[in-house]
Amino acid sequence: MNENDFAKIESMISRHVGTFADSIQHKLDIVVEGHQMLSEKIDRVEERLDGRIDCVVRKLDAVAAQGSTTAAKLESVSAKLDTVAAQGHATAAKLESVSAKLDAVAAQGNATAAKLDAVAAQGNATAAKLDAVAAQGNATAAKLDAVAAQGNATAAKLDVVAAQGNTIAAKLDALAADLKAHRRDTEAHQSLYKVKED
Repeated sequence: MNENDFAKIESMISRHVGTFADSIQHKLDIVVEGHQMLSEKIDRVEERLDGRIDCVVRKLDAVAAQGSTTAAKLESVSAKLDTVAAQGHATAAKLESVSAKLDAVAAQGNATAAKLDAVAAQGNATAAKLDAVAAQGNATAAKLDAVAAQGNATAAKLDVVAAQGNTIAAKLDALAADLKAHRRDTEAHQSLYKVKED
């Protein structure tokens, strides 16, 4: 084994370590790209949720306006009833008509209450979806932390490999120095190492 062989060995070790480092860097680039894509997707989901929440708010405002209109109608009916009470007893037919109108108003009130219940249910469903999105975000963050931990562990292993490579290189340098010294010693004492022929 000569200096050429040692140089080849050192070149081969450097090439393998470089290939391994390039592979790790490529995988880390893929992880970073996936994290960016996930962040963009979360932003898009957040924008859609904001739009839906705005829609729910507008519907709630419309329901509130309808409730105000219903209250105004009820106040109008109350004023009419006060007028009827002040004027005295009306005929049975008029009372039945007023009763029918009151039933219709009550039915409208029940319908409004049902709509409000439906809106509240939609709000609860939206809140549940937001909680699910938040849970997914937390799970994604945990996975990214795990990937980062793996990256740190890989970096530590690479440091160990580099240290081992340095140790091997030092040993090879020492071996090469020993071989050079042995060769010089052999060349300096050729007469002592010659084999006598009978």
